[in-house]
Amino acid sequence: MSKYIKPNIDTKFHIDFYWWEKTGKNLRSHIQSLFKAESEMYHAGYDVTETFDWIDPETGEISKIPMLWLQLREEAQDDDEFIDEYASLISGVFRAFVANNNVPLTSVELYQLLEKQSPEMILQTIGRYRTHDGIRPSPFQG
Repeated sequence: MSKYIKPNIDTKFHIDFYWWEKTGKNLRSHIQSLFKAESEMYHAGYDVTETFDWIDPETGEISKIPMLWLQLREEAQDDDEFIDEYASLISGVFRAFVANNNVPLTSVELYQLLEKQSPEMILQTIGRYRTHDGIRPSPFQG
């Protein structure tokens, strides 16, 4: 088990797909819940079981990711309101990582994307020992 290191304002975070696999939580359902009701992906008729191999560019770690991730990313890039100002902070952070292709970001960078709370509040929320929606410190901070 790796030792917990308390994150600081310069710590980069990302969505840890392995966390979803390890905890048995359903990433596919979580991703599907982020589509807007008027989106074609929100409605039945699509193969939601299809996956692809995601290779983390920093660690080289391979995870099975629902194809819905790519489809949600495409939708996020075409929707200026994908990062909803009314969403919870955790939901907003998750959406920011979707829109940003899961590139690791600091709490300051997340604040610039979300324009809500403060970098310190974002850090307090996602930097605790308890993991929310797989949002964890990136293993490489370079």
